[in-house]
Amino acid sequence: MLKTAVDGAFSAEEWLEFVRANNFGQLISTMGGDTPPLITPLHFTLGDDNVIEMHLHRNNPMLASLAVNPEATLAVIGAHVYIPTTWNGDEGDDPAWSAPTSYYAAVQVRGETEIVSRPDEMAALLNRQMRHLQPEGGYHEVVADSSPFGRMLVAIRGVRLKVRSVDAKFKFGGNRSGAHRQRVARHLAERDGVLDREAMREVLRRDDLHAAQTS
Repeated sequence: MLKTAVDGAFSAEEWLEFVRANNFGQLISTMGGDTPPLITPLHFTLGDDNVIEMHLHRNNPMLASLAVNPEATLAVIGAHVYIPTTWNGDEGDDPAWSAPTSYYAAVQVRGETEIVSRPDEMAALLNRQMRHLQPEGGYHEVVADSSPFGRMLVAIRGVRLKVRSVDAKFKFGGNRSGAHRQRVARHLAERDGVLDREAMREVLRRDDLHAAQTS
């Protein structure tokens, strides 16, 4: 994706933390030729081994696409907000002539996938996902047997994506002054719309990182 030097991740830990915290994205696959890409929205989990795990219904056409071409991309987007003209100008400028912009975090993870179909491996994958997505418990373990969860395993397939490359962009005013970013953060807190608080935290977090790099 197009980005400037100030929009990139400061470290691998930054994109890893973002992907683990925002565990919903779109899996993208293509069989090539004239076949259009397939895009499937889903929850996923990222393990310490840099392997992303997810599961799909056995009839999802994504599985046929991955069987032909195991290469896939997982796209994750968060903290996306509109920054109006009246916020984005420099001090002393006519705000009506200021250009609006978008703030957002976006990570695209690419790698080779493996389809998981063995019941015992599927059960282990689902248990790892459940422990991450529902850490408070309140569910039975998935076991490949005649239990209700075990009987459901026939309807799904697991997908494991080994992270090979990452393209990350954190667009939160990195090309502007610290004072500008602080002002935008205050506006986001005051507007308090959908994702504004999340974007405000990203602005302030990235502002601290910018300050640390330039000090």
